Amino acid sequence: MYAITIHKNGTRKFTTNFTEREFYSHSPDAPASHTLDARLIDVAQFVREEAGVPVYITSTARFPKDKDYSESSQHAYRKAKAIDLGAAKAGGEASRIAQLFHREILSQGPVFRKLWELGVRGFGLYDTFMHFDVRSDGSGKMSFNGQPYALWDHRSIKSAYGSSTDAGNVNYVSSAKNVVLNSFKRYEDEEDRSFFRAVLLPIIIGLALFVLFFQIFQQVQLRRMAG
Repeated sequence: MYAITIHKNGTRKFTTNFTEREFYSHSPDAPASHTLDARLIDVAQFVREEAGVPVYITSTARFPKDKDYSESSQHAYRKAKAIDLGAAKAGGEASRIAQLFHREILSQGPVFRKLWELGVRGFGLYDTFMHFDVRSDGSGKMSFNGQPYALWDHRSIKSAYGSSTDAGNVNYVSSAKNVVLNSFKRYEDEEDRSFFRAVLLPIIIGLALFVLFFQIFQQVQLRRMAG
């Protein structure tokens, strides 16, 4: 119903700021054309207008040879319901713009509500870019107006916003407890299951080995004292 065909060298001007080719997949095995949920075009234009600076599309549909391909992801070409957007790449502009959107999304502010009207039901927070998807499966542990949506936070430094006031008022979460809890929350999301295998699992194994060797060391010491 919402699908639109994107051509690799398409020259159509979709919106004020975006042309067809900008929505074409970055996967090395992408065909000459592919489908994409048309609502993502409106999402991109809205983000551009809110950002007030050039916005870059870093990912749309992904195909099997893409290094980030996952069959369960909303980016997967059979779904093609996701888009990743980043702001200007220099001068810290990307992180500044991303932070503004993070504040709005976490507080369910006006920008969040407009994205919701455009059909967005999946929000991913990253240091310098944002993920939006228009999933239709009703998945997600967050809710708005009684409807579920997915939200995951992949930023290197977590922050919380209690209201939609100045985005500069950042409350950095630095306790070990919250870092661990946020890490497990990331693992729950379909977009970052590899985080558990790449980071958490080695840490857990390392801690287990440390405890084991410490216990062995204690036993050796006790035996020396007893002997």
